Amino acid sequence: MQEKRHISNFEIATIYFKTPPHLFSEILLSIGVFGIIIFLGSRNIEALALLISPAIGYFLVKKKVRITKNSILAIRYGDKTTATISEIQDTNFEHNGRTVKKYIFKYTADHKQLSFSFQSAYKRSLNAGDEFSIFYLSENPEIACIPTLYSIYKY
Repeated sequence: MQEKRHISNFEIATIYFKTPPHLFSEILLSIGVFGIIIFLGSRNIEALALLISPAIGYFLVKKKVRITKNSILAIRYGDKTTATISEIQDTNFEHNGRTVKKYIFKYTADHKQLSFSFQSAYKRSLNAGDEFSIFYLSENPEIACIPTLYSIYKY
């Protein structure tokens, strides 16, 4: 394992908030809290529908937390290598009228070819063949992070 790199709280927050679906999951969680309050106060059947949103919000927040934790581990303790964009795919999702694209990166770790994917509607300047530094855990090379995708450039 590599020597521990420092990652600031601001950089951690940057990774978390730049992980899709951005603030949507937190909004769903908030709506759910208000939905519970409304349902308990009114016992209205329509308010019961609001109780679905915290479950969806929780699932999405949990996913973002997992991605953030893995990114922190990879940056702090990971080995560094180069990842190359091998493929760019359109997804079926849109964000603010833009098609979300899936960027597939290839990198080699411990003599194994691995892939890393990242989705964004805003990284239009990325092209197949572009290279980036990627950090991965040697004991589990699939836990990886490319800090520059989150606008973190110091590593």
